[in-house]
Amino acid sequence: MDPESTTITSNETFDFETPLFIYRDHHIDVALAIVTIGSIVACILMIYIICKYDILHNRTNTYVANLCLANFLYFLFSPFFLNIFDLAEKWATHNICILGETIMLLVLAMFVFACVILTDWYIITYKSYNTSVKCRASYVFIVAMIWIIFLILFSSVCIQCASNISIFPVISLIAILFYFFSFIFLSVVVLLKCFKSKISSVIEAKPNLEFRLATWYFLCWLPNWAYVVICIFKHNWYFAQWEVVTYILAHMYPMVLFALLYFNDKTFKVCCRNLFKGERLEMDTIPEFSDRRTSKEHFTVLI
Repeated sequence: MDPESTTITSNETFDFETPLFIYRDHHIDVALAIVTIGSIVACILMIYIICKYDILHNRTNTYVANLCLANFLYFLFSPFFLNIFDLAEKWATHNICILGETIMLLVLAMFVFACVILTDWYIITYKSYNTSVKCRASYVFIVAMIWIIFLILFSSVCIQCASNISIFPVISLIAILFYFFSFIFLSVVVLLKCFKSKISSVIEAKPNLEFRLATWYFLCWLPNWAYVVICIFKHNWYFAQWEVVTYILAHMYPMVLFALLYFNDKTFKVCCRNLFKGERLEMDTIPEFSDRRTSKEHFTVLI
């Protein structure tokens, strides 16, 4: 969420001929640029590796690849690229309107995929066998529905902005509410995890990788959410340096995601190494105890 673009695009009384200067430390912008470029590379690598190797074509990696795709598109639409290519002063007002509202939609899409990963992990781990089977069988439908809804909303944004009507306040309100309820949802799942691990006889058949992937996403975006909420209640956008710091933490997530997959998923690690070596991947090179060695996914074992 970008308060600066929000203030400019949603305020019809803003005079575009009046210079607007926001002073902040140049070194912070450099750090943001470095982190953003690193995360873009991480997104591209994860999408390519997951698509390239059939052994990685499973439910969780499908969610991860789509989360990376949404994150990559978010970077392309972010003010970072506007500043690099000096597009903000060249584009028409309705293009800036589309850009700002699309950023919000992509942030929502990323949060939805993170919530889906967390929900999927909880259902597979703690729910019944039949519920787990239904969850595993519906992941393609879930991904398709998320992108269909995104395209419908994106089309609506384009039409509204072309008609000089901005729905940015509505999208911003939805995003803020989704921010809020997403963190509540994460807290509830963490509490349920702690509670069920104490009283349940469930033996988890594989590590909590999915739980870590979703949790780290929320942790990376938490400072940005807190900053936006504070600014809203204070009725003022201030401390531009702190805003950039929250974006640095949020933009770090793709690199964190890549590290989590590399060090916790042995199959992904082997495929990643194989990619850079340029060798053909053999099934025998997959670690013997990898939970993604075959196309059959593990189910929760009940005593």
